[in-house]
Amino acid sequence: MVIEDDPEPQPIDFDQDGNYDEWMAKEAEASSMIRLSSSTEVRHLVKGMRNCHAMWNTPQTNLDTARSYIGRQDILRQLHACRPKEDKPIKAYFTKLSNCHIELDHTDHAIIDQDSCTQLLTSL
Repeated sequence: MVIEDDPEPQPIDFDQDGNYDEWMAKEAEASSMIRLSSSTEVRHLVKGMRNCHAMWNTPQTNLDTARSYIGRQDILRQLHACRPKEDKPIKAYFTKLSNCHIELDHTDHAIIDQDSCTQLLTSL
């Protein structure tokens, strides 16, 4: 349902007796499952939606910060502001650097290894 493998039939389809009602029941069930298994933030995004395909794709387009220019700039800002903290293990610092790198990995603004090394050396 969420990847649209099962297209919506027409309400009046005399060749497919009861097909529309079946499809609508599956659509409602899939929508309910998405709504009930979502976080509060996602539920807010899909509020009022009935199409489970749209409900499935909306969080990705709205919450994927690496897709927007502002989101990518924020990730780069976090990378440049990242510093090891005395009260935290150094592993936490490396994890934060790695996460920034991974978030932008498949975008036009991917962080190259040279930038990661520069950030690492200047912040230590």
